[in-house]
Amino acid sequence: METNVVRALYKKNIYVGIFILLILAAMVSSGDYIQSNQEYKKCNNLFFSGGSGTASDPYQISNVTELQNVRENLGAHYMLINDIDANETKDWDGGKGFDSLGEYPEFPNFGKSFTGSFNGNDYKIINLVINRSDSDYVGLFGHIHANSVIQDVLLCNINIYGNNYVGGLIGYNDGDMNNCFSTGKTKGNCNVGGLSGLNNGFISNVSSSCNVSGHENIGGLIGENNGI
Repeated sequence: METNVVRALYKKNIYVGIFILLILAAMVSSGDYIQSNQEYKKCNNLFFSGGSGTASDPYQISNVTELQNVRENLGAHYMLINDIDANETKDWDGGKGFDSLGEYPEFPNFGKSFTGSFNGNDYKIINLVINRSDSDYVGLFGHIHANSVIQDVLLCNINIYGNNYVGGLIGYNDGDMNNCFSTGKTKGNCNVGGLSGLNNGFISNVSSSCNVSGHENIGGLIGENNGI
């Protein structure tokens, strides 16, 4: 009799254990699914105020942190949705400030050029600071690929300091730059301009009143122009 009771209790405990394991498995599976969704959202819109990054639905940028997040996807499409005060960048990275978007495609930075599009929508980016005197390809954008378009960007009271290929908007431009303007200061060694340090691309309807200083190939608008 006692043996039968023990066996019954043993079987019951096995069934309960299996039931608990099934519940735990379902919870883990559900948790993984939620986590995957969260990661998907993080990659697609948590870094920005809206949009999906396509040409027809660009990522929407409303603050300077989102502007810096462009580095997370250099091949997407972006647009500003309001003016941005970037004054806080003066304290970023131990005083080095904003980190330029895109780098020239040379070792070890192959594939790190900006290849998307950026529409400023005539909104202002104010008080942007970059203080990287030991870095080349410095500006809001470090390097723009030939297929890229930057348009309707207004940079006001910027303070940009780099080594070679330094510009308020673009350090080294191989793409299209349309309807852009800059005020403030740009400083570097070689190929320094108010908007672009070196231009190999196409520019139209652009202007700058930046105070530009350097040692070689210095220009109020473009440091060295090999484009149109």
